[in-house]
Amino acid sequence: EGGSGGALGLMMGNSVGMLSCGWYGVISPEGAASILGRYKDDEHKKIQFPKDCAQLAHVQQIYADQLLKKKVIDGIIWEEEDLGKLRENYTSFPQLKQRLLKFTWNELSKFEQLSPEQIVEHRYNRFRQLGPYLNLPKETLQQWKDEAKLSATPQIAQVKPIPGSAAQQKIETPKFAKYLVDLVLNAPHASFKTDKPIQFQTLHKLPSTAAIKALSEFESGLPEHLKQIGQTNAKQILDSKGPLAVRDWLIENRYKRVLITDTTMRDAHQSLLATRLRTSDMVAAAQEMKAVFGQAFSLEMWGGATFDVAFRFLRENPWERLRILRKLIPNVCFQMLIRGSNAVGYANYPDNAVEEFVRVAALAGIDIFRVFDCFNDTTKMASSVRAVLRANKIAEVCLCYTGDFLDPDEKIYTLEYYASVAKEIEAMGAHIIGVKDMAGLFKPENAAPFINKIHEVTKLPVHFHTHNTSGNALASCLAMSAAGCEIIDLAVSAMADLTSQPSLNAFLAATQHSVRPSTIPFKAVEPLASYWAVVRTYYQHLESGQLASTARVYEHEIPGGQYSNLLMQSKELGIWDRWDEVLDMYRDCNKALGNLIKVTPSSKVVGDLALFLLKKGLTADDVLEGKITIAYPESVKQLFRGELGYPHHWKPPFELTPEFISLRDRVLNGEPMREGAIASVKFDEIREILKKRFGRDPDDEEVESHVMYPGVFEGYNKFVSQFGEMATFVPTRVFWHGMEVGQKEVIYVPKNRIDADLAAVLHIDDNIDSKTESKDTKNGEDDDRPIEIRFELIRITPVDSNSYRTITLRINDINFSVKIADKDAGKAEGFSGIKADPEDKNQIAAPIPGIISEINTSVGAQVEKGQNIAKITAMKMDLRIQAPFAGKIADVGLRVGDKILAGTLIFVIQPKIKQ
Repeated sequence: EGGSGGALGLMMGNSVGMLSCGWYGVISPEGAASILGRYKDDEHKKIQFPKDCAQLAHVQQIYADQLLKKKVIDGIIWEEEDLGKLRENYTSFPQLKQRLLKFTWNELSKFEQLSPEQIVEHRYNRFRQLGPYLNLPKETLQQWKDEAKLSATPQIAQVKPIPGSAAQQKIETPKFAKYLVDLVLNAPHASFKTDKPIQFQTLHKLPSTAAIKALSEFESGLPEHLKQIGQTNAKQILDSKGPLAVRDWLIENRYKRVLITDTTMRDAHQSLLATRLRTSDMVAAAQEMKAVFGQAFSLEMWGGATFDVAFRFLRENPWERLRILRKLIPNVCFQMLIRGSNAVGYANYPDNAVEEFVRVAALAGIDIFRVFDCFNDTTKMASSVRAVLRANKIAEVCLCYTGDFLDPDEKIYTLEYYASVAKEIEAMGAHIIGVKDMAGLFKPENAAPFINKIHEVTKLPVHFHTHNTSGNALASCLAMSAAGCEIIDLAVSAMADLTSQPSLNAFLAATQHSVRPSTIPFKAVEPLASYWAVVRTYYQHLESGQLASTARVYEHEIPGGQYSNLLMQSKELGIWDRWDEVLDMYRDCNKALGNLIKVTPSSKVVGDLALFLLKKGLTADDVLEGKITIAYPESVKQLFRGELGYPHHWKPPFELTPEFISLRDRVLNGEPMREGAIASVKFDEIREILKKRFGRDPDDEEVESHVMYPGVFEGYNKFVSQFGEMATFVPTRVFWHGMEVGQKEVIYVPKNRIDADLAAVLHIDDNIDSKTESKDTKNGEDDDRPIEIRFELIRITPVDSNSYRTITLRINDINFSVKIADKDAGKAEGFSGIKADPEDKNQIAAPIPGIISEINTSVGAQVEKGQNIAKITAMKMDLRIQAPFAGKIADVGLRVGDKILAGTLIFVIQPKIKQ
């Protein structure tokens, strides 16, 4: 009410919410019809006027769901269409009041950190983005559609070349050129340093018309009830009605169809390729995934190990990956894995750190938070769940599965135990129960009794996650579907099976004519399978080497997501050829530690101990019986200190054996077990630290990255300061294998993502062809037009007397010559240092190969027995080096960052003379 001026005034808020049964427009359909309508007489008006109003309402797009899509409003507050059922009216509306309060609180919390000036700026920008609403002739609409088809392929902004060399133009070499040069010599598997030529297949072009055709044919043949269900998806319901509506929708359609989650962009590559899949390869598949997975429940694409691996190994910003993919795939729920109070790390974090991480992730684009605790301790998941509920996102809370409850000898992980965890999960306010079968131990015959029990003790829908290490998992998924499991995790066939999830393509084909089919045809997924099959060849050096499924997993119980990482660690430690022994040692260490639920971070404890003992020539019995005194890996200490929480069977009514208690005491070696809550993170202090480091105010994502992984995040920022932020866009074959002389590459980088120094050197702003410059992007900072960057490796000189080479690279017709140290010249296998003399007890040697990640002392310092003096990192295993006796540091043989072999000299200590 109040006329057009008042109506526009409503839009001047920073955040606008709307009741679901309301409508909004600057003029009502009735008012517009009264002005525009032409009627013969009153009788004609009586018939035609309501029709005109309805048509105008549709054209004006005045309803809540339409306005949300147009971004005129920011949220919908759901109200029952029949308020009489709730006995609510305009004077008494307790349920609606709670929704209004929740929306208001959530929206206000988004702006509490902003200054008044920032709030006004946000409000102004929001208002300026409100779009026009036009009732256009059909001819004009058709013309627009035709133009849209022609522009389906992004228009590439052509940069006019400026030939010559950087030296001739007296310009500084940009960071991107330095990075490419570094890859030539130092890429993980640089082709320059191998005699064997590397062959790559050609990627199939996506999107595929075959997928669109298959979807169209499949949808036309669906039964009517499935067509009606398929008119909406979880993302639409979540955005318009909230997470409770998604929960109810899942329950309502429980026996009509099965929904799927595709794990290709998260757990599939974590399980097969050591979590190394790069953003650029995901981006290339995004448009196809948007089309094919419109009826999927979700895409699991973030969280877990992908967070630190992006920073640590891929030189990418995981937040940037999330934003890029969210923009490209807006129509499907994005799902992440969060380790309860461990968040995306490997130890417990304070509640305020976890809650802030969830808030920031939700703002960046995550819809579904799969929350788990490695010991199924719901108190450790409470802070995560609270934050998810506060963000109005979907809380999928997991019970982690291990053992076999059908085994009559199973005393710890029984069906009643899982039922008790499920009831606790429902009491927390979760929307979905996730069943996280990390090692693929869940068997087909477990399905019916398990689902029946969970549905008996709770009302929540169930989401099943497993791995196909044994070869049984597809049968388990089909059995779970038949039993009434609402959602099942699967992976596109080229990224499926073995230690990954079962094949999505096979599952869709198998259930096509079943009682509970999916509404995605398997033929539509086949082009994606072809694409990922080629992409996977670029990562073949990361494959686990497992060529077939193995029922041995029922013995060692290694999680699928850990299997390939464990193999990479074995390679790093030089015991890859003893893989069978690694598997046996993992089994034995698990028993020694009391049969843990093995999922990050508890699985890391078992794996670290297994590799450490094998490398030291020890057995699990040596540890359990206390036959030898050793310095345990840091993760083992964290477990016994209680930093990961405690397994339920370490508590009453279960009794610990004397051997286990003795092991715990020896590992702790007098260190106290952690009691009580962890002190809250002081965000203001962290912001000041990062402000000094960056020379600017850090954003929330940077603060949370520092909280989760301070050292890893600092290392990433050092990389960025040296090499820029364009590593994400380097072709995968170049990232892993560098370049060969004469090799040419072309990449397309969004204009707003090009490093400033490269843009200046190439005169990007001055030399973009004006034909490709649109009015919308001319002055905007969000100009994401793809800019063509061409580069070619011209020359590599021989190594000089100082172990340097000069590498010449051409970027967009400008030559850059960079002098770079060949780190491997004159060194055996790229390792630093000299071997310690095993006969000299004063020489402290590295017990395992790896990288020196910390030096905690210096020459001349006095150290006490047991004092931490260094840390070695091998992949993700940390081992602290302790002084074996009191004394004075006489020599430090290495520096932080040096790569070492087992036996490398680290310190020389002069023993303290006894008085």
